[in-house]
Amino acid sequence: MLIRGKSVSERIGLAFLLHPEAVAFGGAIERAAHVGILESAPLQIPASIIKYADQLYVLGAPGLDLLQMMGAVNVVVAQKMAFHASDRTDNPVREEMNRNLRDNLRLAIAACDEAIAGLEPLIKEA
Repeated sequence: MLIRGKSVSERIGLAFLLHPEAVAFGGAIERAAHVGILESAPLQIPASIIKYADQLYVLGAPGLDLLQMMGAVNVVVAQKMAFHASDRTDNPVREEMNRNLRDNLRLAIAACDEAIAGLEPLIKEA
């Protein structure tokens, strides 16, 4: 599907640029989910994905998936910051927060996987 007013080469170029970033960041999200987000290093959306956020619509569904991934990660980061600011260290709260964050990370992983799968056909067009 071609987005009106945008060239195929622009879509393919954006896909080439963002695919490796999405693959690498997907791995970081999976590590955070596996280790436990409260104990893991802070997640930071790659600057290149943020830089092109206003152009992701050109990609169609994969662009939407990247935006969903960004939203889910931002929710996790905000929840983690709020948890640390509250200074709650009791185990039941910590375990519940880790479960909640892990669920949100799974949403981010699913969106990232969908984006990667959607970007690959665009790259193969080249």
